[in-house]
Amino acid sequence: MEGDEASLPDLAVKTTYQYFEEIPVFFGHYWLRGMPVIAGEYAACLDFSVAKQGFLAAYRWSGERVLSPGNIVYVSAVQ
Repeated sequence: MEGDEASLPDLAVKTTYQYFEEIPVFFGHYWLRGMPVIAGEYAACLDFSVAKQGFLAAYRWSGERVLSPGNIVYVSAVQ
């Protein structure tokens, strides 16, 4: 329900799963904390909790198959 997010449990995201396909994938809706980083050579989460004073993140993709940590860009929600 809209606006009912506070009632959801604050559970950690499983880190035991790893994406092994060799096609880059970008995903979100995880509300990660900390500095934006890519999840692996082929996977990048772009959700770093901007609505909770985190970061607005994006990836500058130019068609590369292996993602580069230098291509993730972000700005802080806190000024």
